[in-house]
Amino acid sequence: MLDELTDKFTEARMEIADALDSKETVYFNEDAKIALEITEDTLNHFENILKTVDDENKAKEIKTSWGMRIEQLKQEAELLKDADDH
Repeated sequence: MLDELTDKFTEARMEIADALDSKETVYFNEDAKIALEITEDTLNHFENILKTVDDENKAKEIKTSWGMRIEQLKQEAELLKDADDH
């Protein structure tokens, strides 16, 4: 499950970067839509992992190791949303 999260996280960050690179082009809206969908999928996957972990210590370990990266992804998605507003 964590390997899949790593893959989703990497893909989401790349899509956000691509979308930001396409700002002020005709491709931006579609790129942003794809990036935000993938980001949402990644965040949902993270939450599902936490819900399925039976061991409280393991869940805490996952939160500790992934918490900063998940917050980073959320912030990058917000930057993308802000870029769309301007």
